[in-house]
Amino acid sequence: MSTEPNTTPDTQAADDAKAVAKARAIARARELAAARKAQQAAESTPDVAAEADNSDAAADDKAAAKARARELAAARKAQQAAETTTDVAAEAANSDAAADDKAAAKARAIARARELAAARKAQQAAETTTDVAAEAANSDAAADDKAAAKARAIARARELAAARKAQQAAETTPETAQEATKIPEGAADAKAAAKARALARAQELAAKRKVQAEAVESAPVEGVLKPGKPKQSSLFEIFLKGIWKDNPGLCQLLGMCPLLAVTTSAANALGLGIATILVLMLSSSVIALIRRLIVPEVRIPIYVIIIASLVTVVRFEVEATFPELYQQLGIYLSLIATNCIIMGRAEAFAGHNGVVRSLIDAIASGLGFTLVLFALGSIREIVGNGTWLVGASDLLGNWAAGFEMHLYSTDYTLLIAILPPGGFFVLAFLIAAKNALDGRAKRKAERRARIDVLNI
Repeated sequence: MSTEPNTTPDTQAADDAKAVAKARAIARARELAAARKAQQAAESTPDVAAEADNSDAAADDKAAAKARARELAAARKAQQAAETTTDVAAEAANSDAAADDKAAAKARAIARARELAAARKAQQAAETTTDVAAEAANSDAAADDKAAAKARAIARARELAAARKAQQAAETTPETAQEATKIPEGAADAKAAAKARALARAQELAAKRKVQAEAVESAPVEGVLKPGKPKQSSLFEIFLKGIWKDNPGLCQLLGMCPLLAVTTSAANALGLGIATILVLMLSSSVIALIRRLIVPEVRIPIYVIIIASLVTVVRFEVEATFPELYQQLGIYLSLIATNCIIMGRAEAFAGHNGVVRSLIDAIASGLGFTLVLFALGSIREIVGNGTWLVGASDLLGNWAAGFEMHLYSTDYTLLIAILPPGGFFVLAFLIAAKNALDGRAKRKAERRARIDVLNI
């Protein structure tokens, strides 16, 4: 910041006024000095006048003395007036100087205030600029990170796409090489060059394919599946999955219509379950045998025809062998043909696996569904009728009559249990119980895994 005084218009006017006041004071001082000399001369004049009066005694001298006395009085008055004027001028000069000093101090204060305000604004602007710069830097850093991640993803996608194109080109290279060799006879050089390019291209593509295979095997990328067949489940895993893990009634919630309508007693539920197992086993075995002969576009109609034919055979057999059970099951026995469990296992498993594996899957799914039916029918029969397995002799023969039980009087039963709402309630409790057991087993496995990790 410069130390030179600021020559503003206000300070210039104050300097001019100060110079004028000083000049007036000097002129006034000179006038007072002249007046004092005149007074001294006037004071010495009466002595001269008295001597002249004594010597000459002239009247004219008296008149002159009077005139001189008048002049002295006038001089004294003039001196007093000059002194008063000098004081006033001095006071005026002092007041002007004080006013000039005040004006200059005020001007300096205003200039200083303006400088401080400008400095504060500059500081605030600098702080704001710093914050904005920091935010911009942070946002730029975040944007750079996002851009880098996006660039890496794009680069990886481009590499995969290039590798796929290279693989496709490698597969079509022999045909391309053959076409490249088919050049007119008049272009021997072009034919040789094209052949050389095709061979070089084939070698390059083979090298790229080898590098890609090594990269996938050494460091597989998330979301990219390794080539190869998926690992097949063992027969025990298939059986356990159908019985518990993927139970059709409790997990997949399939076959709800017969599950809620026929389970008013344990015997009816057991009869429908056995019929479902038979249809599942037969349909899965037949479809697994002929799966290579079925055209994929018409597989669903073929599955429906096979299942409906087998259900008709089973219905006729039950009607002929167990007429009482057939009367109790009624239309629900025929509706097995439309049961989602049978169609689902045929589409999801039997159409892609062999006979043995398909048969195990059918037995497991049928047993799982039958167990749910039997548990639901037993609970509803016990709560709603106070009995259990009534009618088992009609299904299994006279030897099963000993299993029929009357547990307590009908005065203490709940009729809602054998009505449709009761079926929904009991099924909900069974599903909740299975989920609770699965959750407990999962927590135990996680706790055991944590303990194993700590012990390592």
